[in-house]
Amino acid sequence: MKTFCSSIIASLFFLTACSKKESAENSYFFDYEQVVGWSSIQLEKGFARSGKYCERITPDKVYSNTFILPLAETGKQNLKKIIASVWVTGPEVQQDLKLVIDMYSPTENKSVKNVYMPIPVADMQGKGKWIEYKTELDIADILDGSVIAKVYVWNPGAQKFFVDDFRISFE
Repeated sequence: MKTFCSSIIASLFFLTACSKKESAENSYFFDYEQVVGWSSIQLEKGFARSGKYCERITPDKVYSNTFILPLAETGKQNLKKIIASVWVTGPEVQQDLKLVIDMYSPTENKSVKNVYMPIPVADMQGKGKWIEYKTELDIADILDGSVIAKVYVWNPGAQKFFVDDFRISFE
């Protein structure tokens, strides 16, 4: 009986560990700490939402750092949607920013589906704090694994602001 109970407990532990691992494989997190010294990203030290670093977006930079991944590399079949979130702050922002999820087909050489979620200026004005923005895109109809998911913040008004803690998940 003791061996039977031990087997059940071991099986439950294994199943729990696997479900956490699968979830982690389809979720990506980027907090800018891992690019210090390696990237041309404009880092801001000491102003981050978490950790020490965030990305500084300036008027001469139209896009934030971009997440790029072919759907086939997510390791998951029958994807239904992509969920993206980012933390943003910017005391000098005058025009809305956009959190973008873009599905790009290299075989068609064009975007096949996208969402441009407005990040309203009114949320940031005078608050001086980090605010999280989320959006999602239904991709159930995209069956081609070579389609590339791109996620970034777009700066159409050429403004100064900061981004941190991108999270992208595939469901």
